[in-house]
Amino acid sequence: MCEHTDLSPQRFRNIADNPYATPPQEFRMRRTHRTQHAIFTGAFLGAVAIALAGCSSTAAPDESTETTADGESFTIPQQTGVPPWAYTNDADDLIGMLPDLSSALAPYLGVTIENERTTWENSLLGLESEKYVFVPGADATPERLEKFDFAIALQDGYGFQVKTGNPEIADDMMALCGLSIGLPASSSPIQSLEEQSAACVEAGEAPIDIKTFPDWASADLAAQSGQVDTATATLSSMGYQAAENPDKWTITGPRYLQLEIGFAVPKGSEWGPRLVDAFNEMIADGTYAAIFDTYGTPGMMIEESHLVTE
Repeated sequence: MCEHTDLSPQRFRNIADNPYATPPQEFRMRRTHRTQHAIFTGAFLGAVAIALAGCSSTAAPDESTETTADGESFTIPQQTGVPPWAYTNDADDLIGMLPDLSSALAPYLGVTIENERTTWENSLLGLESEKYVFVPGADATPERLEKFDFAIALQDGYGFQVKTGNPEIADDMMALCGLSIGLPASSSPIQSLEEQSAACVEAGEAPIDIKTFPDWASADLAAQSGQVDTATATLSSMGYQAAENPDKWTITGPRYLQLEIGFAVPKGSEWGPRLVDAFNEMIADGTYAAIFDTYGTPGMMIEESHLVTE
């Protein structure tokens, strides 16, 4: 059904002028933890790509694997179906910014990295059980900081999208009262939406009906089928969705939850500082920028990586 959909990296250059591809100036935030010392620019992240996984016509390198001689070998989890983050093409190759960033880290860390397709929830569970040494693309939320440290690699915010033709949402968080909202289980917006639901009840309004699904694509399908009123997703992902499928999706409602996003590691792990150093080497030599340029998302880059521990 999507044989004509273009999910190639070149496709992202063609939507560079989409206003949702990079959150505007007012959504750039100042770091608030103790190690923060600068203002971030850009935004990134992704989620939500209904039935798009496996529909790209772009050829890709072999399964995003990078080998370094004499190094340790690690498997890194990747959630697919979320362009431009991680998705598959017609040949079933795994492509996207997170697989590319993960593979590119290998020579800087002196290890062998192989990307493995799995769910987001299983990625974090695997990190807790020490199956994985790091998980890419994780929001640095207070709840997660109790268990993990984060080598920051990018940032993004969240918003809402509805099926084109359905009622739009006012640009106010109170406009969410009484609505059903779809998103993946264990995803970072859940706490913010629960807090907003409590605010709705306190104001005498109906609570938010938060419905969780296995992944972002399933939440999208629920919004398209009418199972939920709206789906929440990252601004960068919605920018892609709206540009690719303007007859299917309408971006609407408030923007919220601007977060730092990084590669999660177990609390106190040596991999946190090692990843920060590796990212900063990649930034300095241009490898980092080249990856974002491949997908037409240079506005999602950060100027310097740092470690978030609290």
